[in-house]
Amino acid sequence: PTNLILDMLSVNIQVFAESQCPACIDYTSSQLAPLLAALPSSVRLSAFPYGNANSTLLDDGSYLFQCQHGVNECMANMWEACAIEHYPDQALWFPFYDCIESSDISQNRDGEFETDLVASCAEKTGLDFKALQDCAGEDPASGSPSDGNLLMQKIAVATEKSGHTFCPWVVIDGVPLTEEQIDNGDDLPQLVCEALVAKAGPDDVLPSACVDNLN
Repeated sequence: PTNLILDMLSVNIQVFAESQCPACIDYTSSQLAPLLAALPSSVRLSAFPYGNANSTLLDDGSYLFQCQHGVNECMANMWEACAIEHYPDQALWFPFYDCIESSDISQNRDGEFETDLVASCAEKTGLDFKALQDCAGEDPASGSPSDGNLLMQKIAVATEKSGHTFCPWVVIDGVPLTEEQIDNGDDLPQLVCEALVAKAGPDDVLPSACVDNLN
């Protein structure tokens, strides 16, 4: 019973970000990665790589995306979105997502997009690059008509509904973090532990990482 309780006690985190946003990249490496390392079974993480982009419905029924930091960001957003969609287990998609954001792709706004780095991240993290390619399509800035393009539009709608006013926009169990919490580098594992404490019943057992974090 104790193990079942531990499995059920979790926090939902949504991160609305964009692949070439410096603050988003920093948040992935300094907060999300340590969080998932410390509390992998206590977090249900969802990422929405779109941020401050815009979408336009074209005459052919597809969508055109324009990203804050340019076409390369749209491409990187698409590769991340395809991984999240086709490998929904966060233990699978997050290492790829983190790899993309830690690579030169996150800094390359104007040069030729480095698809070889995407393939390298897929290989390093055990994802099928061909499956990601099928989703991203011939033009990853737009995505394949039957997969990536529609997927990114769903992410666009979700981002709009989130009410985000800056990036990264981080929501814990429906409550957005303030800009100050993110800018000041508030410890995300501690915030998650506090959320777990708030929802824990008398018979629930906190993860050991939270017991250590809150003491």
